[in-house]
Amino acid sequence: MSSPHDYPATRFPLTASASGKFAADGTLTLKVTPPQFELWEINLTGVFTDDPATATVIPEADLYQGVVSPVAWRGGTYSGNRDQSTAHIFLQRDEPLYCVWTGGTSGRTGTLAVSGWIWR
Repeated sequence: MSSPHDYPATRFPLTASASGKFAADGTLTLKVTPPQFELWEINLTGVFTDDPATATVIPEADLYQGVVSPVAWRGGTYSGNRDQSTAHIFLQRDEPLYCVWTGGTSGRTGTLAVSGWIWR
């Protein structure tokens, strides 16, 4: 009888995103999570808001792997709108990647987008 380890892993293109509205206090927390039986190799992370180009309030955004904690911080930006990171982040199955915005405009929409590879 064969073991699953007898077969090489297969990779597929990854694109995932999450969107939500900023709260009254200007915060927004979003997450993307690989489903069971998948590992994600994230090569590009983008953060966006629907703020107009003339906006005077620019939120900050920080990425955390697994939990929102200083030891799990994986990067951040002082421009949480239309910015990206090429830091490699490897997520195990059911391990979330959080994006936490602060200083945003209440009611505006923020989006976290990731791309890379899915390993099965």
